[in-house]
Amino acid sequence: MKTRIQTPTIENHAWTPMREHTLTAEEEDEILLSDREPQAYARVLPHLKPGEYLEVAKIPATQRNVSYLQNFMDALRREGIDVGRGTAPYGFKMPLPEEGKEFRDLIIFRRGVKE
Repeated sequence: MKTRIQTPTIENHAWTPMREHTLTAEEEDEILLSDREPQAYARVLPHLKPGEYLEVAKIPATQRNVSYLQNFMDALRREGIDVGRGTAPYGFKMPLPEEGKEFRDLIIFRRGVKE
């Protein structure tokens, strides 16, 4: 008898999909008044709950050089946001843009608390 391999889905795993963080009026004003500077995002990111994400920067989809997004993350780190891989409280994604999308986003998310 053949063993069927389960493909990863939400139904057969213990994780839930991430939710986009809804900015309060104050958070949105702070970001817009700062002209979307990393320092403003560094003050907003601690308000994310585990499992929430926020799109913080973007570049044109045709641009292959992601140094702007890397520099943005470095600026967040200088402001005290521990963003990275593994055990860092905040993670990041820079997914390739889907067909027809005009921008590539830098997404910062808050990891869940490990017990």
